[in-house]
Amino acid sequence: RGDVPNDTDKYMYHKVTCTLEELYFGCQKEFQIGTRDKEMNHTYSSYVLNIRPGTSGEDSLLIKGAGGYNPVFQENRDLFVTITELPHEYYKRKNDDLYRECTISLTEALFGFRIRLDHFSESVDVEYTNLVKPNSMLQVFHKGMPIKQTTTKQLGDIVETDSSEYGNLILDLKICFPDSVSE
Repeated sequence: RGDVPNDTDKYMYHKVTCTLEELYFGCQKEFQIGTRDKEMNHTYSSYVLNIRPGTSGEDSLLIKGAGGYNPVFQENRDLFVTITELPHEYYKRKNDDLYRECTISLTEALFGFRIRLDHFSESVDVEYTNLVKPNSMLQVFHKGMPIKQTTTKQLGDIVETDSSEYGNLILDLKICFPDSVSE
């Protein structure tokens, strides 16, 4: 339920938490806001938020007049809904790119490797045949987050469309060195 504002607050705020998978595929989130009407009666309003693929954990939505009555300003508050992204077990997001640590052996660093990564609803095969130096990163194109497209239809009207474009997957390669070398 939304944070109950003070009488001096012009806005009401509500956070909606999403997993990285929900932001990757898009989802619907339902929530309820408890507010007061002009007669100071407590009421609840239900909302369904359609979250598009590629939505960021920093996105917010303004719903005009949905934050309940404010007796000081004698008008309904606006409601700000902010999206909060929950941490993921493997991936970290930076804009439209996803970062993931991958540990490889010293042999794989010297002679190349092939790994299969679980990537949401699919597997991604990565093959690399060059020498891997310490602190190397490998970029896999078009395997990051969907890029949420916005276009302006008319002045001030922003329309979001689904996109077939994706950010990149960046693998932070960690070389596991052996404790000892045998002959």
